Amino acid sequence: MRRVKTIFSVIASQSRLEILKILNAKGSMSYSELKQQTGFRSKKESGKFAYHLRKLLKQNLIAQNKAEKKYMLTSLGRLVLTAAKQIEEQALIESGRLYVRTSSQKMEEFDPSKITQSLVKEAGVPLEIAQRVASEAESRIYKFQTSFLTASLIRELVNSILIEQGHEQYWRMLTRVGMPVYDVSEILEKAGSSQKAQEDVVYYTAGKVFSEYLIQSRLPPDVADAHLNGEIHIPWTFTWELKPETVVVDFEVVRNMDIGLKLPSLPREDVKDLFKLIYALSREVSSEIYVRNAFENIKDDFLGALKQLSLALPSYLNSPMITLEIEEPDGEVLEAFVKYSLETPIPKVSLALSKNGDLTSRILDGGNPVVLNGDGGATLNGMYYDEKKPLNILLHGVSINLPRMAMESHKDEVYFRAKVAMLLDTIVNALNYRLKSLTMHIRGGLLPSLNSLLEREPPAYMRMSVNMTGLEEAIGLLQPTSKEKVIYKKKVIETVKEHIIEKFDGPVFVSLISDDGGTRLAQLDLEGKGRGRVKIALKDGYSQGYRITLNTTKEMMSEIEELAKVLDGGMNIEVRADMAHFSSTMDKVRAIPHFRLTAKMGVCTRCGWNNPLHIEKCRHCGGPVVATR
Repeated sequence: MRRVKTIFSVIASQSRLEILKILNAKGSMSYSELKQQTGFRSKKESGKFAYHLRKLLKQNLIAQNKAEKKYMLTSLGRLVLTAAKQIEEQALIESGRLYVRTSSQKMEEFDPSKITQSLVKEAGVPLEIAQRVASEAESRIYKFQTSFLTASLIRELVNSILIEQGHEQYWRMLTRVGMPVYDVSEILEKAGSSQKAQEDVVYYTAGKVFSEYLIQSRLPPDVADAHLNGEIHIPWTFTWELKPETVVVDFEVVRNMDIGLKLPSLPREDVKDLFKLIYALSREVSSEIYVRNAFENIKDDFLGALKQLSLALPSYLNSPMITLEIEEPDGEVLEAFVKYSLETPIPKVSLALSKNGDLTSRILDGGNPVVLNGDGGATLNGMYYDEKKPLNILLHGVSINLPRMAMESHKDEVYFRAKVAMLLDTIVNALNYRLKSLTMHIRGGLLPSLNSLLEREPPAYMRMSVNMTGLEEAIGLLQPTSKEKVIYKKKVIETVKEHIIEKFDGPVFVSLISDDGGTRLAQLDLEGKGRGRVKIALKDGYSQGYRITLNTTKEMMSEIEELAKVLDGGMNIEVRADMAHFSSTMDKVRAIPHFRLTAKMGVCTRCGWNNPLHIEKCRHCGGPVVATR
């Protein structure tokens, strides 16, 4: 017993106990490392630290590896530390005191009145109900027989009581959003192998939180339910409430506006105003910044300008694209664009050109898609904008799962359109919520640059779109004749246009554009309906536009022309060309009002970089390139 008494006297010192805890948590450490970790930083305290080490060494609670000059915890030291922790926790239990590890990263004694305060403040719970819930939570907590609680555990318990007592509306306000520890660990483990930068990991993790926040706590219940069961899709949930997808801006009109942003001077004065605009908007737009009437300011050294503008973008991979509108570029400008595309690992600047201008197959060499527009204006994703407005804010409102409606219509085209029409009240609720929420964020200072532009340019406005996801698959399920196919498609588009314009108080249009919903909705239908009814390759998802190649039929070309006349919000049309058949492909699409021109792409088997397929060796590492799509 004398030895036990001596050991207890040794660990009675908080400093010596701390040394044991640090060695237990971090493993063996050198003298200087251990001294710094335990808080003995000054030279004056070296004697005290050495004294504590001698005491622990003498009782064999720690040992020294003289070869490595490191200290480590012994088996006896580990046993003593465990016993000390158990004694401490049991003493707390016996005393009836509980401690909470709070979300503000500190330890506090459990106080049930704080549950009442949170219920009233965070969820607007009436005081009487809040006190009753807090009392029930306190009763259950003391039955846990634990000495330490966490704030998240208490919140889970309170939410459980709210559900049990029928207070779902308060539960929605109080619920915690976040990610399980396992999911965060998985993200960090996979980040290195996928070559994601630290910014991408932070962006992705924050996106998960905001997605859950939107779905669980913010959306109207009917909208959230329709999204979760796959009748509709809220695109890009992590930014849907926070910022618009696409902004089209006339640089000549807004270039002299003060958007309240101070940047260091740039090497090139001619790029300064455009750099400043893109720097500001790229933090407030999620998908694309389409800039008109800026070319004259940067044409003298176009390659240098493209490289500088790329630096204006945030560093994470999901930063928005920049599209520069140039009506009639000469060969030197196009050569600079191709050179930029080849020299940049992930090109983020693209061009919008006139489809009636002179264009050669050289534009495909960079593998960077470009927009070719006719009389009207369309963005990289095919969204239409009003050319008379100096600022267009284009919003991807909601995508409709048309194949789901068709599957439930028993091949009856009239019933199919009726089911789509019945869904539009929910869609209008979603559009109204987004418009109200986004306007609040703009006016409230979350999007200061957009707010500044809107205050100085009142003609600017927001265009909301309803997206016809899976139109091709839906009409196929109705089994029309070849002549009825286009008629059915136009009818359902007109049905949505007619009802949505009537119900929504604001500019709203119907589109067939690409978002992140095609694969998700197909996955949900595969799980719910089975592969026998969902005849589609999951990796492709439901269609969200058209891809034209040299082999596209005349019937399909005619269909695209017809639908382009009724889809007033936008149409995703990709023209896939190659070097050998460039002229033939361009002749084929003369009647198409606009399209996105792309080249066949390959991936390096060595480093994973994207490359134009006709390039035999990777432009990054020289490795072999194989086709990806």
